[in-house]
This record gives sequence, C-alpha cells and structure tokens, in this order.
Amino acid sequence: MSHERSFLVLVHHSGKIKKNSKVGIRFSSEEPISVFMRSSTTLAELQNTILQKLGVARSKRISKLFYRAPVAVVSEHVKYGSFVVQTDADLEAIFHCRSDFPVVRTTELFAKLEDIVASSSRSNSIPPSVDIGGSSSSEPVAPVVPVIPPPITSHSFPAELHHDYDD
Repeated sequence: MSHERSFLVLVHHSGKIKKNSKVGIRFSSEEPISVFMRSSTTLAELQNTILQKLGVARSKRISKLFYRAPVAVVSEHVKYGSFVVQTDADLEAIFHCRSDFPVVRTTELFAKLEDIVASSSRSNSIPPSVDIGGSSSSEPVAPVVPVIPPPITSHSFPAELHHDYDD
C-alpha cells in the first residue's frame, strides 16, 4: 500500500496581498481557513473544498487562486513571491516547493472570491411569445445566453505582485 503525500494549507479568502521589502509577498486576512491537500488533489477539487468549507459553494466562485511561494532564504527569513494557480500542474509545483524549502512549515493560498452571476429575475416568469415568419406562436422560447470564455492570463512568475486584492 503506497502512502500519498499530503499536508494542510492555510487559505486566506478575505483581506489583501501585500508586498513587503523584508519578506516579499504577504497574505493578510482576518479568518483564514485550513484545508487538507493530497498529492492527487486536482485544482477543481481544491477549489470546491475551499468553497464548501467557507459555506459559499452555491453563491461564489474562486476567480483567482494565489500561492505564496518561497523564493529564497535570506539571513533568518524566507523571502516569498506569488503566482496564480491555474492548472493541476501548478498544484504539483506547490508540492515541489514544499520539498525544496523544508524550513517553510505552512503553505498559504489566497482565494479571490466573486459572486456567481445569478439568473435574471424573469427566470421564473413565463417566457415571451415570439412572432416567427408572420405567424404568431404561443410556445415559449428559451432565452439565448452568450457564452463568454474566461480571460487568458499569463503564466509568468510572479503574477500580479503590485495589486492589493480586497474581498
């Protein structure tokens, strides 16, 4: 029986990402949560676990997930950078960083949450009739909802270091 690697992750979900000259990137929040992450955890599973633990799985989604990555040990301090976790391969990088920096005992993520777009208030009403080719139809027609692809973001490291993300 093989043992899967796993560890606890501290997840900040409200607050800010700050840049500090001594330690680099710092996540701040009032009430971070902890989640358990296995080496086989997918990004979708991790995001779902975070949302469920926060009790907002039906009302919010994670728009960006940041990892506070150790980049150097300077004197007695660890200096941190940050990158956006966008794929399962990025989660593998987190495991790699943990093995390269054993002095770092706590893995930290920052989840930027946003509301899930609710359907229109007319969704429970009867859809309008449509006039097709001069003849009247009383059959309801489903509204057309445009599909908007997610924005393409850069995989550069470090990502968006000069922004404060308020919840």
